[in-house]
Amino acid sequence: MRDLTQLVVSVAKQSHLIEQALSEETDLPVSQIRLLLGMNEHSVNLQQLKDILALDISTLSRQLAPLVKHGEVAVLTTNDKRQRQYRLTDTGLAHHQQLWHRLEQLQASWTEDWSTTDIESLAKLLQRLLKNMKTSDI
Repeated sequence: MRDLTQLVVSVAKQSHLIEQALSEETDLPVSQIRLLLGMNEHSVNLQQLKDILALDISTLSRQLAPLVKHGEVAVLTTNDKRQRQYRLTDTGLAHHQQLWHRLEQLQASWTEDWSTTDIESLAKLLQRLLKNMKTSDI
């Protein structure tokens, strides 16, 4: 069991290194990359982003501000400011798609000698692990 834990920690470390490399490639902070990847063409509110990214509202607001300022994210206001909606602009959506494309390229290079069955098996096991991680007490 300890080997599995070490693997999970190693994967988390590699994920962090990948985020840093993407940050250097795009000149965006990791926090903004996570926001761009967490959003899509649909509008979201802060509560939805909080759930997607596991961040508190004040941190999200602080991280969204530069994306709004640089035209990556548009703020859609309603009568109730607490229910503000955020949506990727065309520029933000283009960056979102570029980031996902880059991640898909990386995945393809990591699994180029894997069978479809291997990839599907890993995905199924990781989904199961993630589900259990989300429902367990930390």
